[in-house]
Amino acid sequence: MFWSTAYSDHRQENYIEYTPNDIVKPQVAYGTKIASRETLPSTAKALEAGGDQVIAGINADYYVVNTGVPLGLVVTDGILRSSSSYVYGIGFRSDGTAFIGQPNLKLTAAAPGKSFDLAGFNKVRKSEGGIFMFSSDFGSTTMNTSSGVDVVLSLPSGNGTPELSIGGSITAPVDKVLESAGSLALSSGKIVLSVNSAGSAYDLNLLRPLK
Repeated sequence: MFWSTAYSDHRQENYIEYTPNDIVKPQVAYGTKIASRETLPSTAKALEAGGDQVIAGINADYYVVNTGVPLGLVVTDGILRSSSSYVYGIGFRSDGTAFIGQPNLKLTAAAPGKSFDLAGFNKVRKSEGGIFMFSSDFGSTTMNTSSGVDVVLSLPSGNGTPELSIGGSITAPVDKVLESAGSLALSSGKIVLSVNSAGSAYDLNLLRPLK
């Protein structure tokens, strides 16, 4: 227990001892969107509304303060929600045991006659950071603040979000290629490949010819 001068009230810190078992198991949650800023109580309420009973919660990720986007990897139910970075992550096996390590995740996109690495999935696009991919899991928009090339693709069978599993792949046809002035709206059933206009000519020329 301690007194917080910032909040003018008492604060309490807790720790949890957990032994893996068949009744209580860890679960990763990220709120409604990757870029949303959820509190532990609101996240717990959402899980309980879905039928879970929450015993305890841990605020477990660092994030970019002005966007809410996590710095590290986010995977829920085996589906990739946001790609990795230099930040180490914690993972949970099906039996409830945990491990910590650096993900070293690699994302690759392919089109007829070309293959290229993606700089990030559901991360804020950087000015010269390569090609990024977004889904509606990220937020309502791409949050891009400058011009660039955006390629909109349709997910198979109209799925709301891409079910990108580790080691898996998806195939999606191109809807349109846009020269965007800034942020682009993200909608269910679509994914977006995006590169900043200040990026390399190589990356820009990878996306512009897509059909």
